[in-house]
Amino acid sequence: MSPRSLLIILASVTLTALAQLALKLSSARHAGEVAGGGGLLRSLVEQFMNPWTIAGLLAYGLSFVLWLLALRDVPLTIAYPFMGLTLVLVAIFGVALLGETLGPARLFGMLLICAGLVLLARG
Repeated sequence: MSPRSLLIILASVTLTALAQLALKLSSARHAGEVAGGGGLLRSLVEQFMNPWTIAGLLAYGLSFVLWLLALRDVPLTIAYPFMGLTLVLVAIFGVALLGETLGPARLFGMLLICAGLVLLARG
């Protein structure tokens, strides 16, 4: 895999993780609104208009475009496992930006994912 292709894949994966972060921030602002009145439909419409939701959708869109570019040059069997890195990045962003915690088992799992990706990239 060329360095250019790897960079495109990593950018796509990072944007996917950032999209998840943005959607979490949007969802957190709307938690409990359904129970408070107004109904599910109103709550969802308001959430879709939230800037974090819009940012998340835009990040997903750009990630999709980058993914298409990556798949032009990289076999799917090589490219797709890198989506596992999304799990690692989302966890890191959750800890760093949302104050979430990771236990030893999750940290070990993240290390295994990274080790597997190194092996795939070298192969």
